Amino acid sequence: MSSFPFKVKEHVIPCQHIRGYPRTTAHTQEEVHHLSVKQYIPHDNQDARIGDVTIIGTHAQAFPKFTQELYEPLWAEIHGRMKSAGISIRSIWIADVAHQGYSGILNEHKLGNEPCVFDHGRDLLHMVNIFRDQMIRPIVGIGHSMGGTALVSLALLHPRLLETLILIDPIIHRRTFAAGYRTPALASARRRDVWPSRAAAAKHFRKSKYYQKWDERVLERWLQYGLRNLPTAAPRQIQVQGDEAHVTHSDHFADAVTLTTTKHQDVFSFLRPTFDAHAYPGLSAQLGGLNSVPHVHYTPEAALPDHPFERAESVIAFHMLPFVRPSVLYVFGSESHYTACEPTADKVGTTGIGIGGSGGAAIGRVAEVTVENVGHLIPMEAVEITAELSTKWLVDEMVAWREKEIIERSEWAYIPDEQKRTVSDQYLEALQGEKKIGVAPVSRL
Repeated sequence: MSSFPFKVKEHVIPCQHIRGYPRTTAHTQEEVHHLSVKQYIPHDNQDARIGDVTIIGTHAQAFPKFTQELYEPLWAEIHGRMKSAGISIRSIWIADVAHQGYSGILNEHKLGNEPCVFDHGRDLLHMVNIFRDQMIRPIVGIGHSMGGTALVSLALLHPRLLETLILIDPIIHRRTFAAGYRTPALASARRRDVWPSRAAAAKHFRKSKYYQKWDERVLERWLQYGLRNLPTAAPRQIQVQGDEAHVTHSDHFADAVTLTTTKHQDVFSFLRPTFDAHAYPGLSAQLGGLNSVPHVHYTPEAALPDHPFERAESVIAFHMLPFVRPSVLYVFGSESHYTACEPTADKVGTTGIGIGGSGGAAIGRVAEVTVENVGHLIPMEAVEITAELSTKWLVDEMVAWREKEIIERSEWAYIPDEQKRTVSDQYLEALQGEKKIGVAPVSRL
């Protein structure tokens, strides 16, 4: 896209009251975290009409320090394709999770060491309620990685809120495994996080084969938004040898930069300890070995094999997939370690098949597609392909939504208001047993 097609509004809102884990906050359970939200309104649709699509986006786990802005190229590509298909976007909403990105900066003096993925789903529902006058149906969700887990939790909290979900390599699994949890957590813990200048940091990242796979538009936003100036609330006791200078925590910070999301919060996002990570020597044994805070989520499936950590949310989300009501498109990467560790059919085959679910793949409400030669970071490496797949799914879903919406609105509008809130003759007949069409036998015990 030659020019960015959106007007951007920034919002700051309080997060959901009481967090998912006790040590998510630094001080009291009632401590207020805040959410940094961006709203993207198309320049060509400043006066939206009924039926224009509202999109809620969710970003990946911070590795490698994701922020909401990295998805702007994807939004631009989707906008252009949707417009060509005759579907208008009302606005796109995306927020940095409370402990990462600009939300993490807002909350940096209030953060603990136990972030909960499900908190973001609750925060998004709170966001929808705050901006309800702008959150007009149809509302759809597009979530990447950890963001997919958050969207599933939102869909379970409010099953009729979202019409459809596009889940891009979501972190939803039968069990935790080292390649998807411990390996990236260890890499983040060891990662360099200080550079003598923004230019030095840019040089470092552009040399990396990892970042060379990214779409240039995404990388430019990463260099702009993924770094922040020092000092920050996170202390540094280590010395980092750079190409141009030697930076320590005590140096002058006029030009030095670090990661917008601290590597500490990044690590916490992958794994939650089953021990007290800050206990004095000997205290852990006195308390029974496990973290003194009750581990209601601790099960063999959620536990990291052979290590004292767990990550329950992805496992809980997997077991709740049958009850997801919105239709779902899964987008997987053929080279993703998350795709390799568990069959994609596990997720696709169970989604929506339970009570209150969509009906699942058997009736076309769940589908999957695999992007070849791409890993977990599909929206970073294959922006246009991701946009094309997303748009095709959304256009089909929006056409179906409009047809159902016209029928529902016309049928309901035909009924006089006073009859809408009173027991009808048909209702009473069925209740008395006089109308038995399509009604299962009722016990009279």
